[in-house]
Amino acid sequence: MGKKTNSAIGWLLLSFVLISPVKTEASIRERTFPAPSKTVQQAVTNWLQGTGFRVHTPYSNSQRTDLWAEKGTGRWQIVIRPQSALACHVTADWTGFDGMTPGDAGALDPYDQLWAGILTALQSSNRVQDNYALTIPEKVRVHIKSVVCIHITTGGNQKQVSGFFINAREGLVISTAHDLMEFQEITVGLSDGRDISGQVVQLDPKVDLALIRVKSISPTSIFFTQSRNLLSLGDRLYAIGCPTNHRGMVTPGIVNAPPRRAAGQLLWQVKMKILPGNSGSPVFDEQGRLVAVVKGRHRVENSVGFLIPMESVIAFIKANIDYVR
Repeated sequence: MGKKTNSAIGWLLLSFVLISPVKTEASIRERTFPAPSKTVQQAVTNWLQGTGFRVHTPYSNSQRTDLWAEKGTGRWQIVIRPQSALACHVTADWTGFDGMTPGDAGALDPYDQLWAGILTALQSSNRVQDNYALTIPEKVRVHIKSVVCIHITTGGNQKQVSGFFINAREGLVISTAHDLMEFQEITVGLSDGRDISGQVVQLDPKVDLALIRVKSISPTSIFFTQSRNLLSLGDRLYAIGCPTNHRGMVTPGIVNAPPRRAAGQLLWQVKMKILPGNSGSPVFDEQGRLVAVVKGRHRVENSVGFLIPMESVIAFIKANIDYVR
């Protein structure tokens, strides 16, 4: 009788284990990473593919990206949501059988493997940028939420440039003009992940600046009262922008030459990695003061950039003061 009772209890416990779901704390299944969502998405994909998973993206928009990955009887379902221009939240759900773990690493927890894999992929993808990020002053970082990504449709082609709010109440954004000369549609991507339509209200090709109005109130603006006009050789600068396929990136640089005149316009020359889409990025000094706007880069060398000086920016704003008030 005792053996039968023990046997029954054993089968009952086994059934409980088989039919009961494994409960995982939310804190184990979720992480926030200090990197743009596109960058984290690529890091997740690199780790998954590196450990033998087949990866596909069933759904993706400005608010979230879903990644599904399969290997044998194991499956990841991962959701990436942008929190700001330089941060995103990742939620993961692992389903595996027969003691399988994602990296075939025995008893190591699947989620520990995932988070460690993402961090490793992020560090190896751009070590130079990561090292620079460690030195970015906090007074510069506070401006990130004021920066926007501007998507332009022209003749069926799409471009991405950068811009920033100068008047939160009026929804006014400043950017460069050269990519806005002929456009059919403008969409402005905000730091909270939303994409909204924009309208060009003023454009000046001579100084290469434009004003865009959006029907949305920004949480913060970049004030010209906290700006600086004159720069010196050797000054360290930081641009915050939206290079193509990214939703925000801080790029350091240094003033390495006296001002130059190109097509009648005075420009600062800097040693700074300027990528496609960086035009229109605000540039700050180490005290977080606005000092210039990125115009573009050298045609051959992308580490040589040219900036529209603060004097030109202020003159453009004064000429269009009726919009800015």
